[in-house]
Amino acid sequence: MRLALLALVVPALAACGDGGHDGGLMSIQDALRADGRTVVVEGGIVAMDGGPVLLCSALMESYPPQCGEPALELWGLDLDALELETSAGDPTVSPARWSGRPLRVRGTVQNGVLTVESVFP
Repeated sequence: MRLALLALVVPALAACGDGGHDGGLMSIQDALRADGRTVVVEGGIVAMDGGPVLLCSALMESYPPQCGEPALELWGLDLDALELETSAGDPTVSPARWSGRPLRVRGTVQNGVLTVESVFP
């Protein structure tokens, strides 16, 4: 019986990965501490006009949405290749773009900035 239980537990623990080191999903908070490593993280994207592009752990319910902390700055993301919401047609607010749903981003983290390799739903 113990051997059977161990046979179920070990594969389940292995499937959890080690916080993204094996290419599994990692939290933004953990990714911020993953200097020099390739990670996969999920969050909402916010790009305010003239500001950095951010991967956010949450999007605030404002218009346009604000980025909830923690957040990870993204470099090399092609915003035009993504389907993003925009406030560009509203003259009463600053121009901004944001994702209407969470996206997964793969890239390398260095000094709190993720250099994007790929984006997927």
